[in-house]
Amino acid sequence: MSRYDLPTKIAPPVIELLATIFRELRNGKTADGVSIKKPSTTLSTAEAIGTALDSALHARFFGSGQVGAADIARNLVGSIVKEDQADLAVLKEYVVLVARNAAPRTRHGRNSTTRCWRS
Repeated sequence: MSRYDLPTKIAPPVIELLATIFRELRNGKTADGVSIKKPSTTLSTAEAIGTALDSALHARFFGSGQVGAADIARNLVGSIVKEDQADLAVLKEYVVLVARNAAPRTRHGRNSTTRCWRS
């Protein structure tokens, strides 16, 4: 981030979230062994880095300055759904089957990241 003079830092759990999403979608399988659809686009490490950078820029200029799950979620669509609109369905399936179930619950029993995935 210093290359772009961004004082924004990405916390290790957010980087892990991004890496997990890319790895699971690229492999078509979650860490728990659940099969999921794979997008037609290539999900390279460079693409993940670009998503992280875009998320940091958004957080810096339009958010709190700290990159969170909502910033990652906003930028995933652009990274995954590039040429084939069917990849949007793949991303939605991932969110429904994996991301919402893996998110921590609030004290009211609600999923704490559901809102950021809808952003």
